[in-house]
Order: sequence, then C-alpha cells, then structure tokens
Amino acid sequence: MLGYWSGALVAGRSVTRDRAAEFTAAGPVAAPLPREVAAVRERLAADVRAADPAAPLHAEPPAAFQGGS
Repeated sequence: MLGYWSGALVAGRSVTRDRAAEFTAAGPVAAPLPREVAAVRERLAADVRAADPAAPLHAEPPAAFQGGS
C-alpha cells in the first residue's frame, strides 16, 4: 500500500500492486519482517525528501479514494 501511494503517485515509480494480497499475506514475523519494514521506511524517507509538494501526482488515485465534493 505504501509503495503504491508514495512510490507510484508521488515518486513516479512503476508499482505492481496486489491489493487483495495485502489483506491476506502471511508469513514468519521474526526474521524477514523487521528487514522489510526498515527497507520500506528508507524508501518512504527518500520519497519524502525528493517530493515536490507543488508538483502534480504522477498518476491519478482511484476515484474511490479521492473523496466526495
């Protein structure tokens, strides 16, 4: 989820997202999870540093997430 919003929309990276799997993923927590969390945090920090708040998003968010008017 974070990779899509910050990576694709803000940073412009190509992100393949399997939204359904985000809610059903399973696996061990002890070994890989802390490393994966650290990597995501580093990517997010880099995306925030490189972001131009005045620039438009690189892609249009899904309509369901844009809110009503």
